[in-house]
Amino acid sequence: DVAEVWYDGKNQWLLNRESDEVNLSAPTDADMESVNPSVLFQIYKKGYKLKYKGVKTVSGKKCDCVEMISTQKSSDIARIVLQLDAVNAVPLAIDVYNKNKTGQNIVIQNYKNNLSLADAFFVFNPKQFPKAELIDLR
Repeated sequence: DVAEVWYDGKNQWLLNRESDEVNLSAPTDADMESVNPSVLFQIYKKGYKLKYKGVKTVSGKKCDCVEMISTQKSSDIARIVLQLDAVNAVPLAIDVYNKNKTGQNIVIQNYKNNLSLADAFFVFNPKQFPKAELIDLR
């Protein structure tokens, strides 16, 4: 599925482009683990055992592969595989494997840091998607 996500620190808007629906929710920390790649870079500090899996090629680039295996029985996530550019440690791909046999594959095509972005960048703008139906799940 092709989706776009906005998150302002409290509310999350998830646009499904195929159905033209926007789900508005107030996700918990556990919810954020499964959909927000930036959360993955913090959760390794607790509840995960790290294992280096060697060098792999992703999108023509050599990367270091790191597996994060959950040690928390309450977590929906079983394991996460991070593929980090071997030169600068920028994430190239993230595979999330859930305990219920579902998962997500996140491929990062472009990565920029130290950007100055307006708060509005993190909020869904219905004017940009006039046909989208907003479903409030909060």
